[in-house]
Amino acid sequence: MDDALILFLSSNPSIEPQGQETEEYPLWSWGDADIKDYFTNRFGGGRKNWIVNGVRFLRTDGSYSPRHVRFWAFVRQRSIELLQRAVVPGIDYALSEVVHCKSRAEVGVGAALQECTKLYLNRVIASSGAKVIVVLGSIAKSAIANHLSISASKPVLGPLKIGNRERLITFIPHPNAREKRTFKTCLSARDLSRLRRVLE
Repeated sequence: MDDALILFLSSNPSIEPQGQETEEYPLWSWGDADIKDYFTNRFGGGRKNWIVNGVRFLRTDGSYSPRHVRFWAFVRQRSIELLQRAVVPGIDYALSEVVHCKSRAEVGVGAALQECTKLYLNRVIASSGAKVIVVLGSIAKSAIANHLSISASKPVLGPLKIGNRERLITFIPHPNAREKRTFKTCLSARDLSRLRRVLE
């Protein structure tokens, strides 16, 4: 995440339905080194291949999810759209959330939002080398606007100095939204060009 050009921020990570959990995910029994490796090298370069091709996760039985994760596929496509080339997850782009606890359909996010952003959001952004922060969905948009005391009325803001770096921030709908959600359909040609120039 340190050097990734793009940081995607969404509401919170999803979780499989209770009783169907198959993802190899950190447990209380894991050592600190394994937990750090999981979250630092999840998209490559770690002790295990936690995720393959940026879209399929390692399961507890050692196999990989038969279907891709739609959210990850969406983020990869948006990275390709911005960088206009093939991308490497974890190198070209990184993912994080304003609330870090997993839940289905963003359950509990509203209750945790203020505390979680207060505790972690500054550190997450400061640890990122991203030149562009892409905020996905209304919950993350509201959290970022409130936390940074900025207006989110424009689709692209900046450059703003956040975490000791100059960055552009852009807002697009969440991948699950039933509306247009690509950069080309959400931004003007001028704004899209600005983002691309910063990433060159």
